[in-house]
Amino acid sequence: MSKPAPPVPVHNEAESSTNFISGSVAGIMENCFFYPLDTVKTRMQILSSKSRDVYSSIPRSLYHLVREGGIRAPYRGVGIMLIGCGPAHGSYFWTYEFLKTHALKQSEGQFVYGICGSIATLVHDSIMVPCDTIKQRRQMQNSRYHPNWHCIASMLREEGVRAFYRSYTTQMTMNVPYQAIQFTVYELCCATFVKPDYQDYSLLSHMGSGALAGGVAGFVTTPLDVCKTLLNTQHHKDRVIGLRNSIKTVYRLGGAKGFFQGATARTTYMMASAAICWGTYESMKYLLK
Repeated sequence: MSKPAPPVPVHNEAESSTNFISGSVAGIMENCFFYPLDTVKTRMQILSSKSRDVYSSIPRSLYHLVREGGIRAPYRGVGIMLIGCGPAHGSYFWTYEFLKTHALKQSEGQFVYGICGSIATLVHDSIMVPCDTIKQRRQMQNSRYHPNWHCIASMLREEGVRAFYRSYTTQMTMNVPYQAIQFTVYELCCATFVKPDYQDYSLLSHMGSGALAGGVAGFVTTPLDVCKTLLNTQHHKDRVIGLRNSIKTVYRLGGAKGFFQGATARTTYMMASAAICWGTYESMKYLLK
């Protein structure tokens, strides 16, 4: 007697709305709750000798951030993330759940989650890359960009529209494997620790699964994140163009160790933000259902 096929989730209009709203709330929580860690990570990844000396650890970096710019300094650029991350993450989770539902009708296996997550990343990054560029310009030490609108206007006037997407190829090269790893690890953890269909719902199980998935994916893709930070934070007079040139520049400035500059801050941030993101997303879905 053949083994019955596992049930395939149904994706309808109500489910789509739930996924989009849950994803939007999760995105806002993920990007804003631990935003100071992201600012520290950006400062640690700027490959100058002065930055490496001053921003050598997370506590030391936070101390210098606050001493230099006050209590608001770790939150520079958070406004643009609030504007972008809601629709970006809503579209991201909607796309992932939609693709996963239809893909599981055709095939099974962990690779399905990685592929669906990778495609959803294309939608997410088309919205978030310009926001991320503005955010990182604001996060730089002694940044000359103060309100977000000033940063946008200056970049348009001095560098043109392409400056907002200068790191897009690097971002995609980084985020596609990052999301493929994260979704695969998360779904594996959920299959082990979380009961299906929200039976005996456990927030801690989802947060723990998210933290592990985000930490693994974040550490593995740190070298590409360093290259992205270089492309986003450089000035037009000494411009580095393209992923290949950014890899050469990072190696020239920091050697092999330069590719893991800020790895501790990035891994910590990714673990915390992924735990918040997945915990919020699953909780919102549970409440809305």
